[in-house]
Amino acid sequence: MSKLVAISLDKILEQYFPASSHHFVRPFFDNNPFNFTVTTHRQSKKGDFRTSRNLINGATITVNGTLHQYEFLLVFLHELAHYFVAKEKPANVKPHGKEWKMCYKKLVEDALEQVELPSDIVEAWRQHLKNIKSSSSTDPHLVAVFKKYDTRTSNKVMVGELQVGDIFLFRNLQFRVDSFARTRAKCTLLANNKQFLIGKTALVLKA
Repeated sequence: MSKLVAISLDKILEQYFPASSHHFVRPFFDNNPFNFTVTTHRQSKKGDFRTSRNLINGATITVNGTLHQYEFLLVFLHELAHYFVAKEKPANVKPHGKEWKMCYKKLVEDALEQVELPSDIVEAWRQHLKNIKSSSSTDPHLVAVFKKYDTRTSNKVMVGELQVGDIFLFRNLQFRVDSFARTRAKCTLLANNKQFLIGKTALVLKA
């Protein structure tokens, strides 16, 4: 049984995972001895996997508790794939290499078969599997569909949806879009005119 911090597994399932996924998710907790922690909001990452040489006692998965339930489930599967790769493969495999991609794809495909999800979530996940990225935050299909279900971000837009010259608020700072590259936008911080590169999938408030 996985070790849960602060609240029980039943509470975690009820509070953070889609109700339709409980039968799918619970066996992963029951049959694998990883530690699991729900964290507060982290700007730098949505989930994390850490392990030690003693995998049985030292594997920990964390997921941000501020995520919407469908994103919480996908991030959990992302980190769970890291756990399974760590169990089966040598330590020198790439974190998001072919082994992880194969394991993650299988987990998501299983979820799509066994969990009842909204049609737009299903379509976004299928698109996501065609070109798996190391982070769901860099996948515009996922960012767009998750935003619809998250009251914290429903009023925001992706940087890539803005126009050159638009002003926006990001992490409580005002920026202006100067130009676009393939995956990022060159932006000016209005407070000091310094330039920054911001990912096109970053969610911001348009001024």
